[in-house]
Amino acid sequence: MKRFRFRLKKLLDIRRYEEREWEIKLAKVTGACINLENMIENNYLESRRSLRERAVITDLEWQRALSRYQQRLEQDCGSLKKELEHELLARTEVAQKYLAASRKRKALDKLEGKQEAVHFRQQKREEVKALDEMVLRKGRDNG
Repeated sequence: MKRFRFRLKKLLDIRRYEEREWEIKLAKVTGACINLENMIENNYLESRRSLRERAVITDLEWQRALSRYQQRLEQDCGSLKKELEHELLARTEVAQKYLAASRKRKALDKLEGKQEAVHFRQQKREEVKALDEMVLRKGRDNG
């Protein structure tokens, strides 16, 4: 039985490589988005903690310092949110490119599967044909 060889194997390998590259890029951008979301959450929690602390402190200077600290946290939060928006847009673009690469690879995978099925059906037919010829020859030799 002849082994199946997909003529477009090298192209399929290239498509798999491209898909993997876009998958890695998507993972990096997604990781950056998650990190930014965590930083925003941490700033929010720190702001809430300092607000509770400010409520119980009687020292006016310390209250002003905490107030400025909260303002800085809010500014940081605003800039982090802008950066997150930018990263989310980049993630959308990368996700689209990943999906396109994935579609290209899947099309070749599907083609390979179809050609492989045709190959094995043809091999099966040839095998049956060869067995039938052997039986007929054996029958003629014995008869």
